[in-house]
Amino acid sequence: LCNQTQNMQNAAIRKSSKTGVKGVDWRPEKNKYRARIVVDGKAINLGHFDSLQEAQFAVENARALYHGEFSRNA
Repeated sequence: LCNQTQNMQNAAIRKSSKTGVKGVDWRPEKNKYRARIVVDGKAINLGHFDSLQEAQFAVENARALYHGEFSRNA
């Protein structure tokens, strides 16, 4: 079983996502993609990236590290 925090780590991507990648959003003021995840209620900024693929790679690796078996990359 899992608790509510672990269950939220496994949530699906929102329909309103403009990038199609959970944890990645476009920052027009920087012309870059921002990658971040939430751990224990605190956002962890993983950095700004030139490509969506780089940001997605960073989020997937961080999610595997911090969320473990409850990570969801799709």
